[in-house]
Amino acid sequence: MLLCEENSYKLPVFCTFQRVSGLNYSTDRQGNHKPLTDANGERLPQVSVLKGEKSFPVFITTFTVVDKETKEKIKMEDYRKLSPEEQKKYPVYPKLNVHNVFNVARASVMVA
Repeated sequence: MLLCEENSYKLPVFCTFQRVSGLNYSTDRQGNHKPLTDANGERLPQVSVLKGEKSFPVFITTFTVVDKETKEKIKMEDYRKLSPEEQKKYPVYPKLNVHNVFNVARASVMVA
C-alpha cells in the first residue's frame, strides 16, 4: 500500500512480467504457445509492461514439511492438524521466494 501511495497507483494490484506476457497466449500440455484470438479468430491486442518500468520485489515465505523417516513431504495445513508430539517427527524448512512485480497500471495494450 505504501508503494501505491508513493507512486500514485490507483489500483493496488501487481503481477509478474511472466504473468503479463502470459496474457498474450495460451499454452497447451506440451508447452506450445498459441496466440489468443477473439470469437472471429482475430488476434487479441498484445499486453506488455511499459518500457523502462522498474519492478518491485515481493518476498513470500513458504514452508516445506518432510517426514524424517520416509523423506515424504506433507502439506503445511496437514502438519498443523497434528498433535505437538506428532509434529516432532516432521522438520519444517522455510524457503524465501522473491517475485519481482509490476503494478497493473504500468502495463500497456498494443493493437497489432
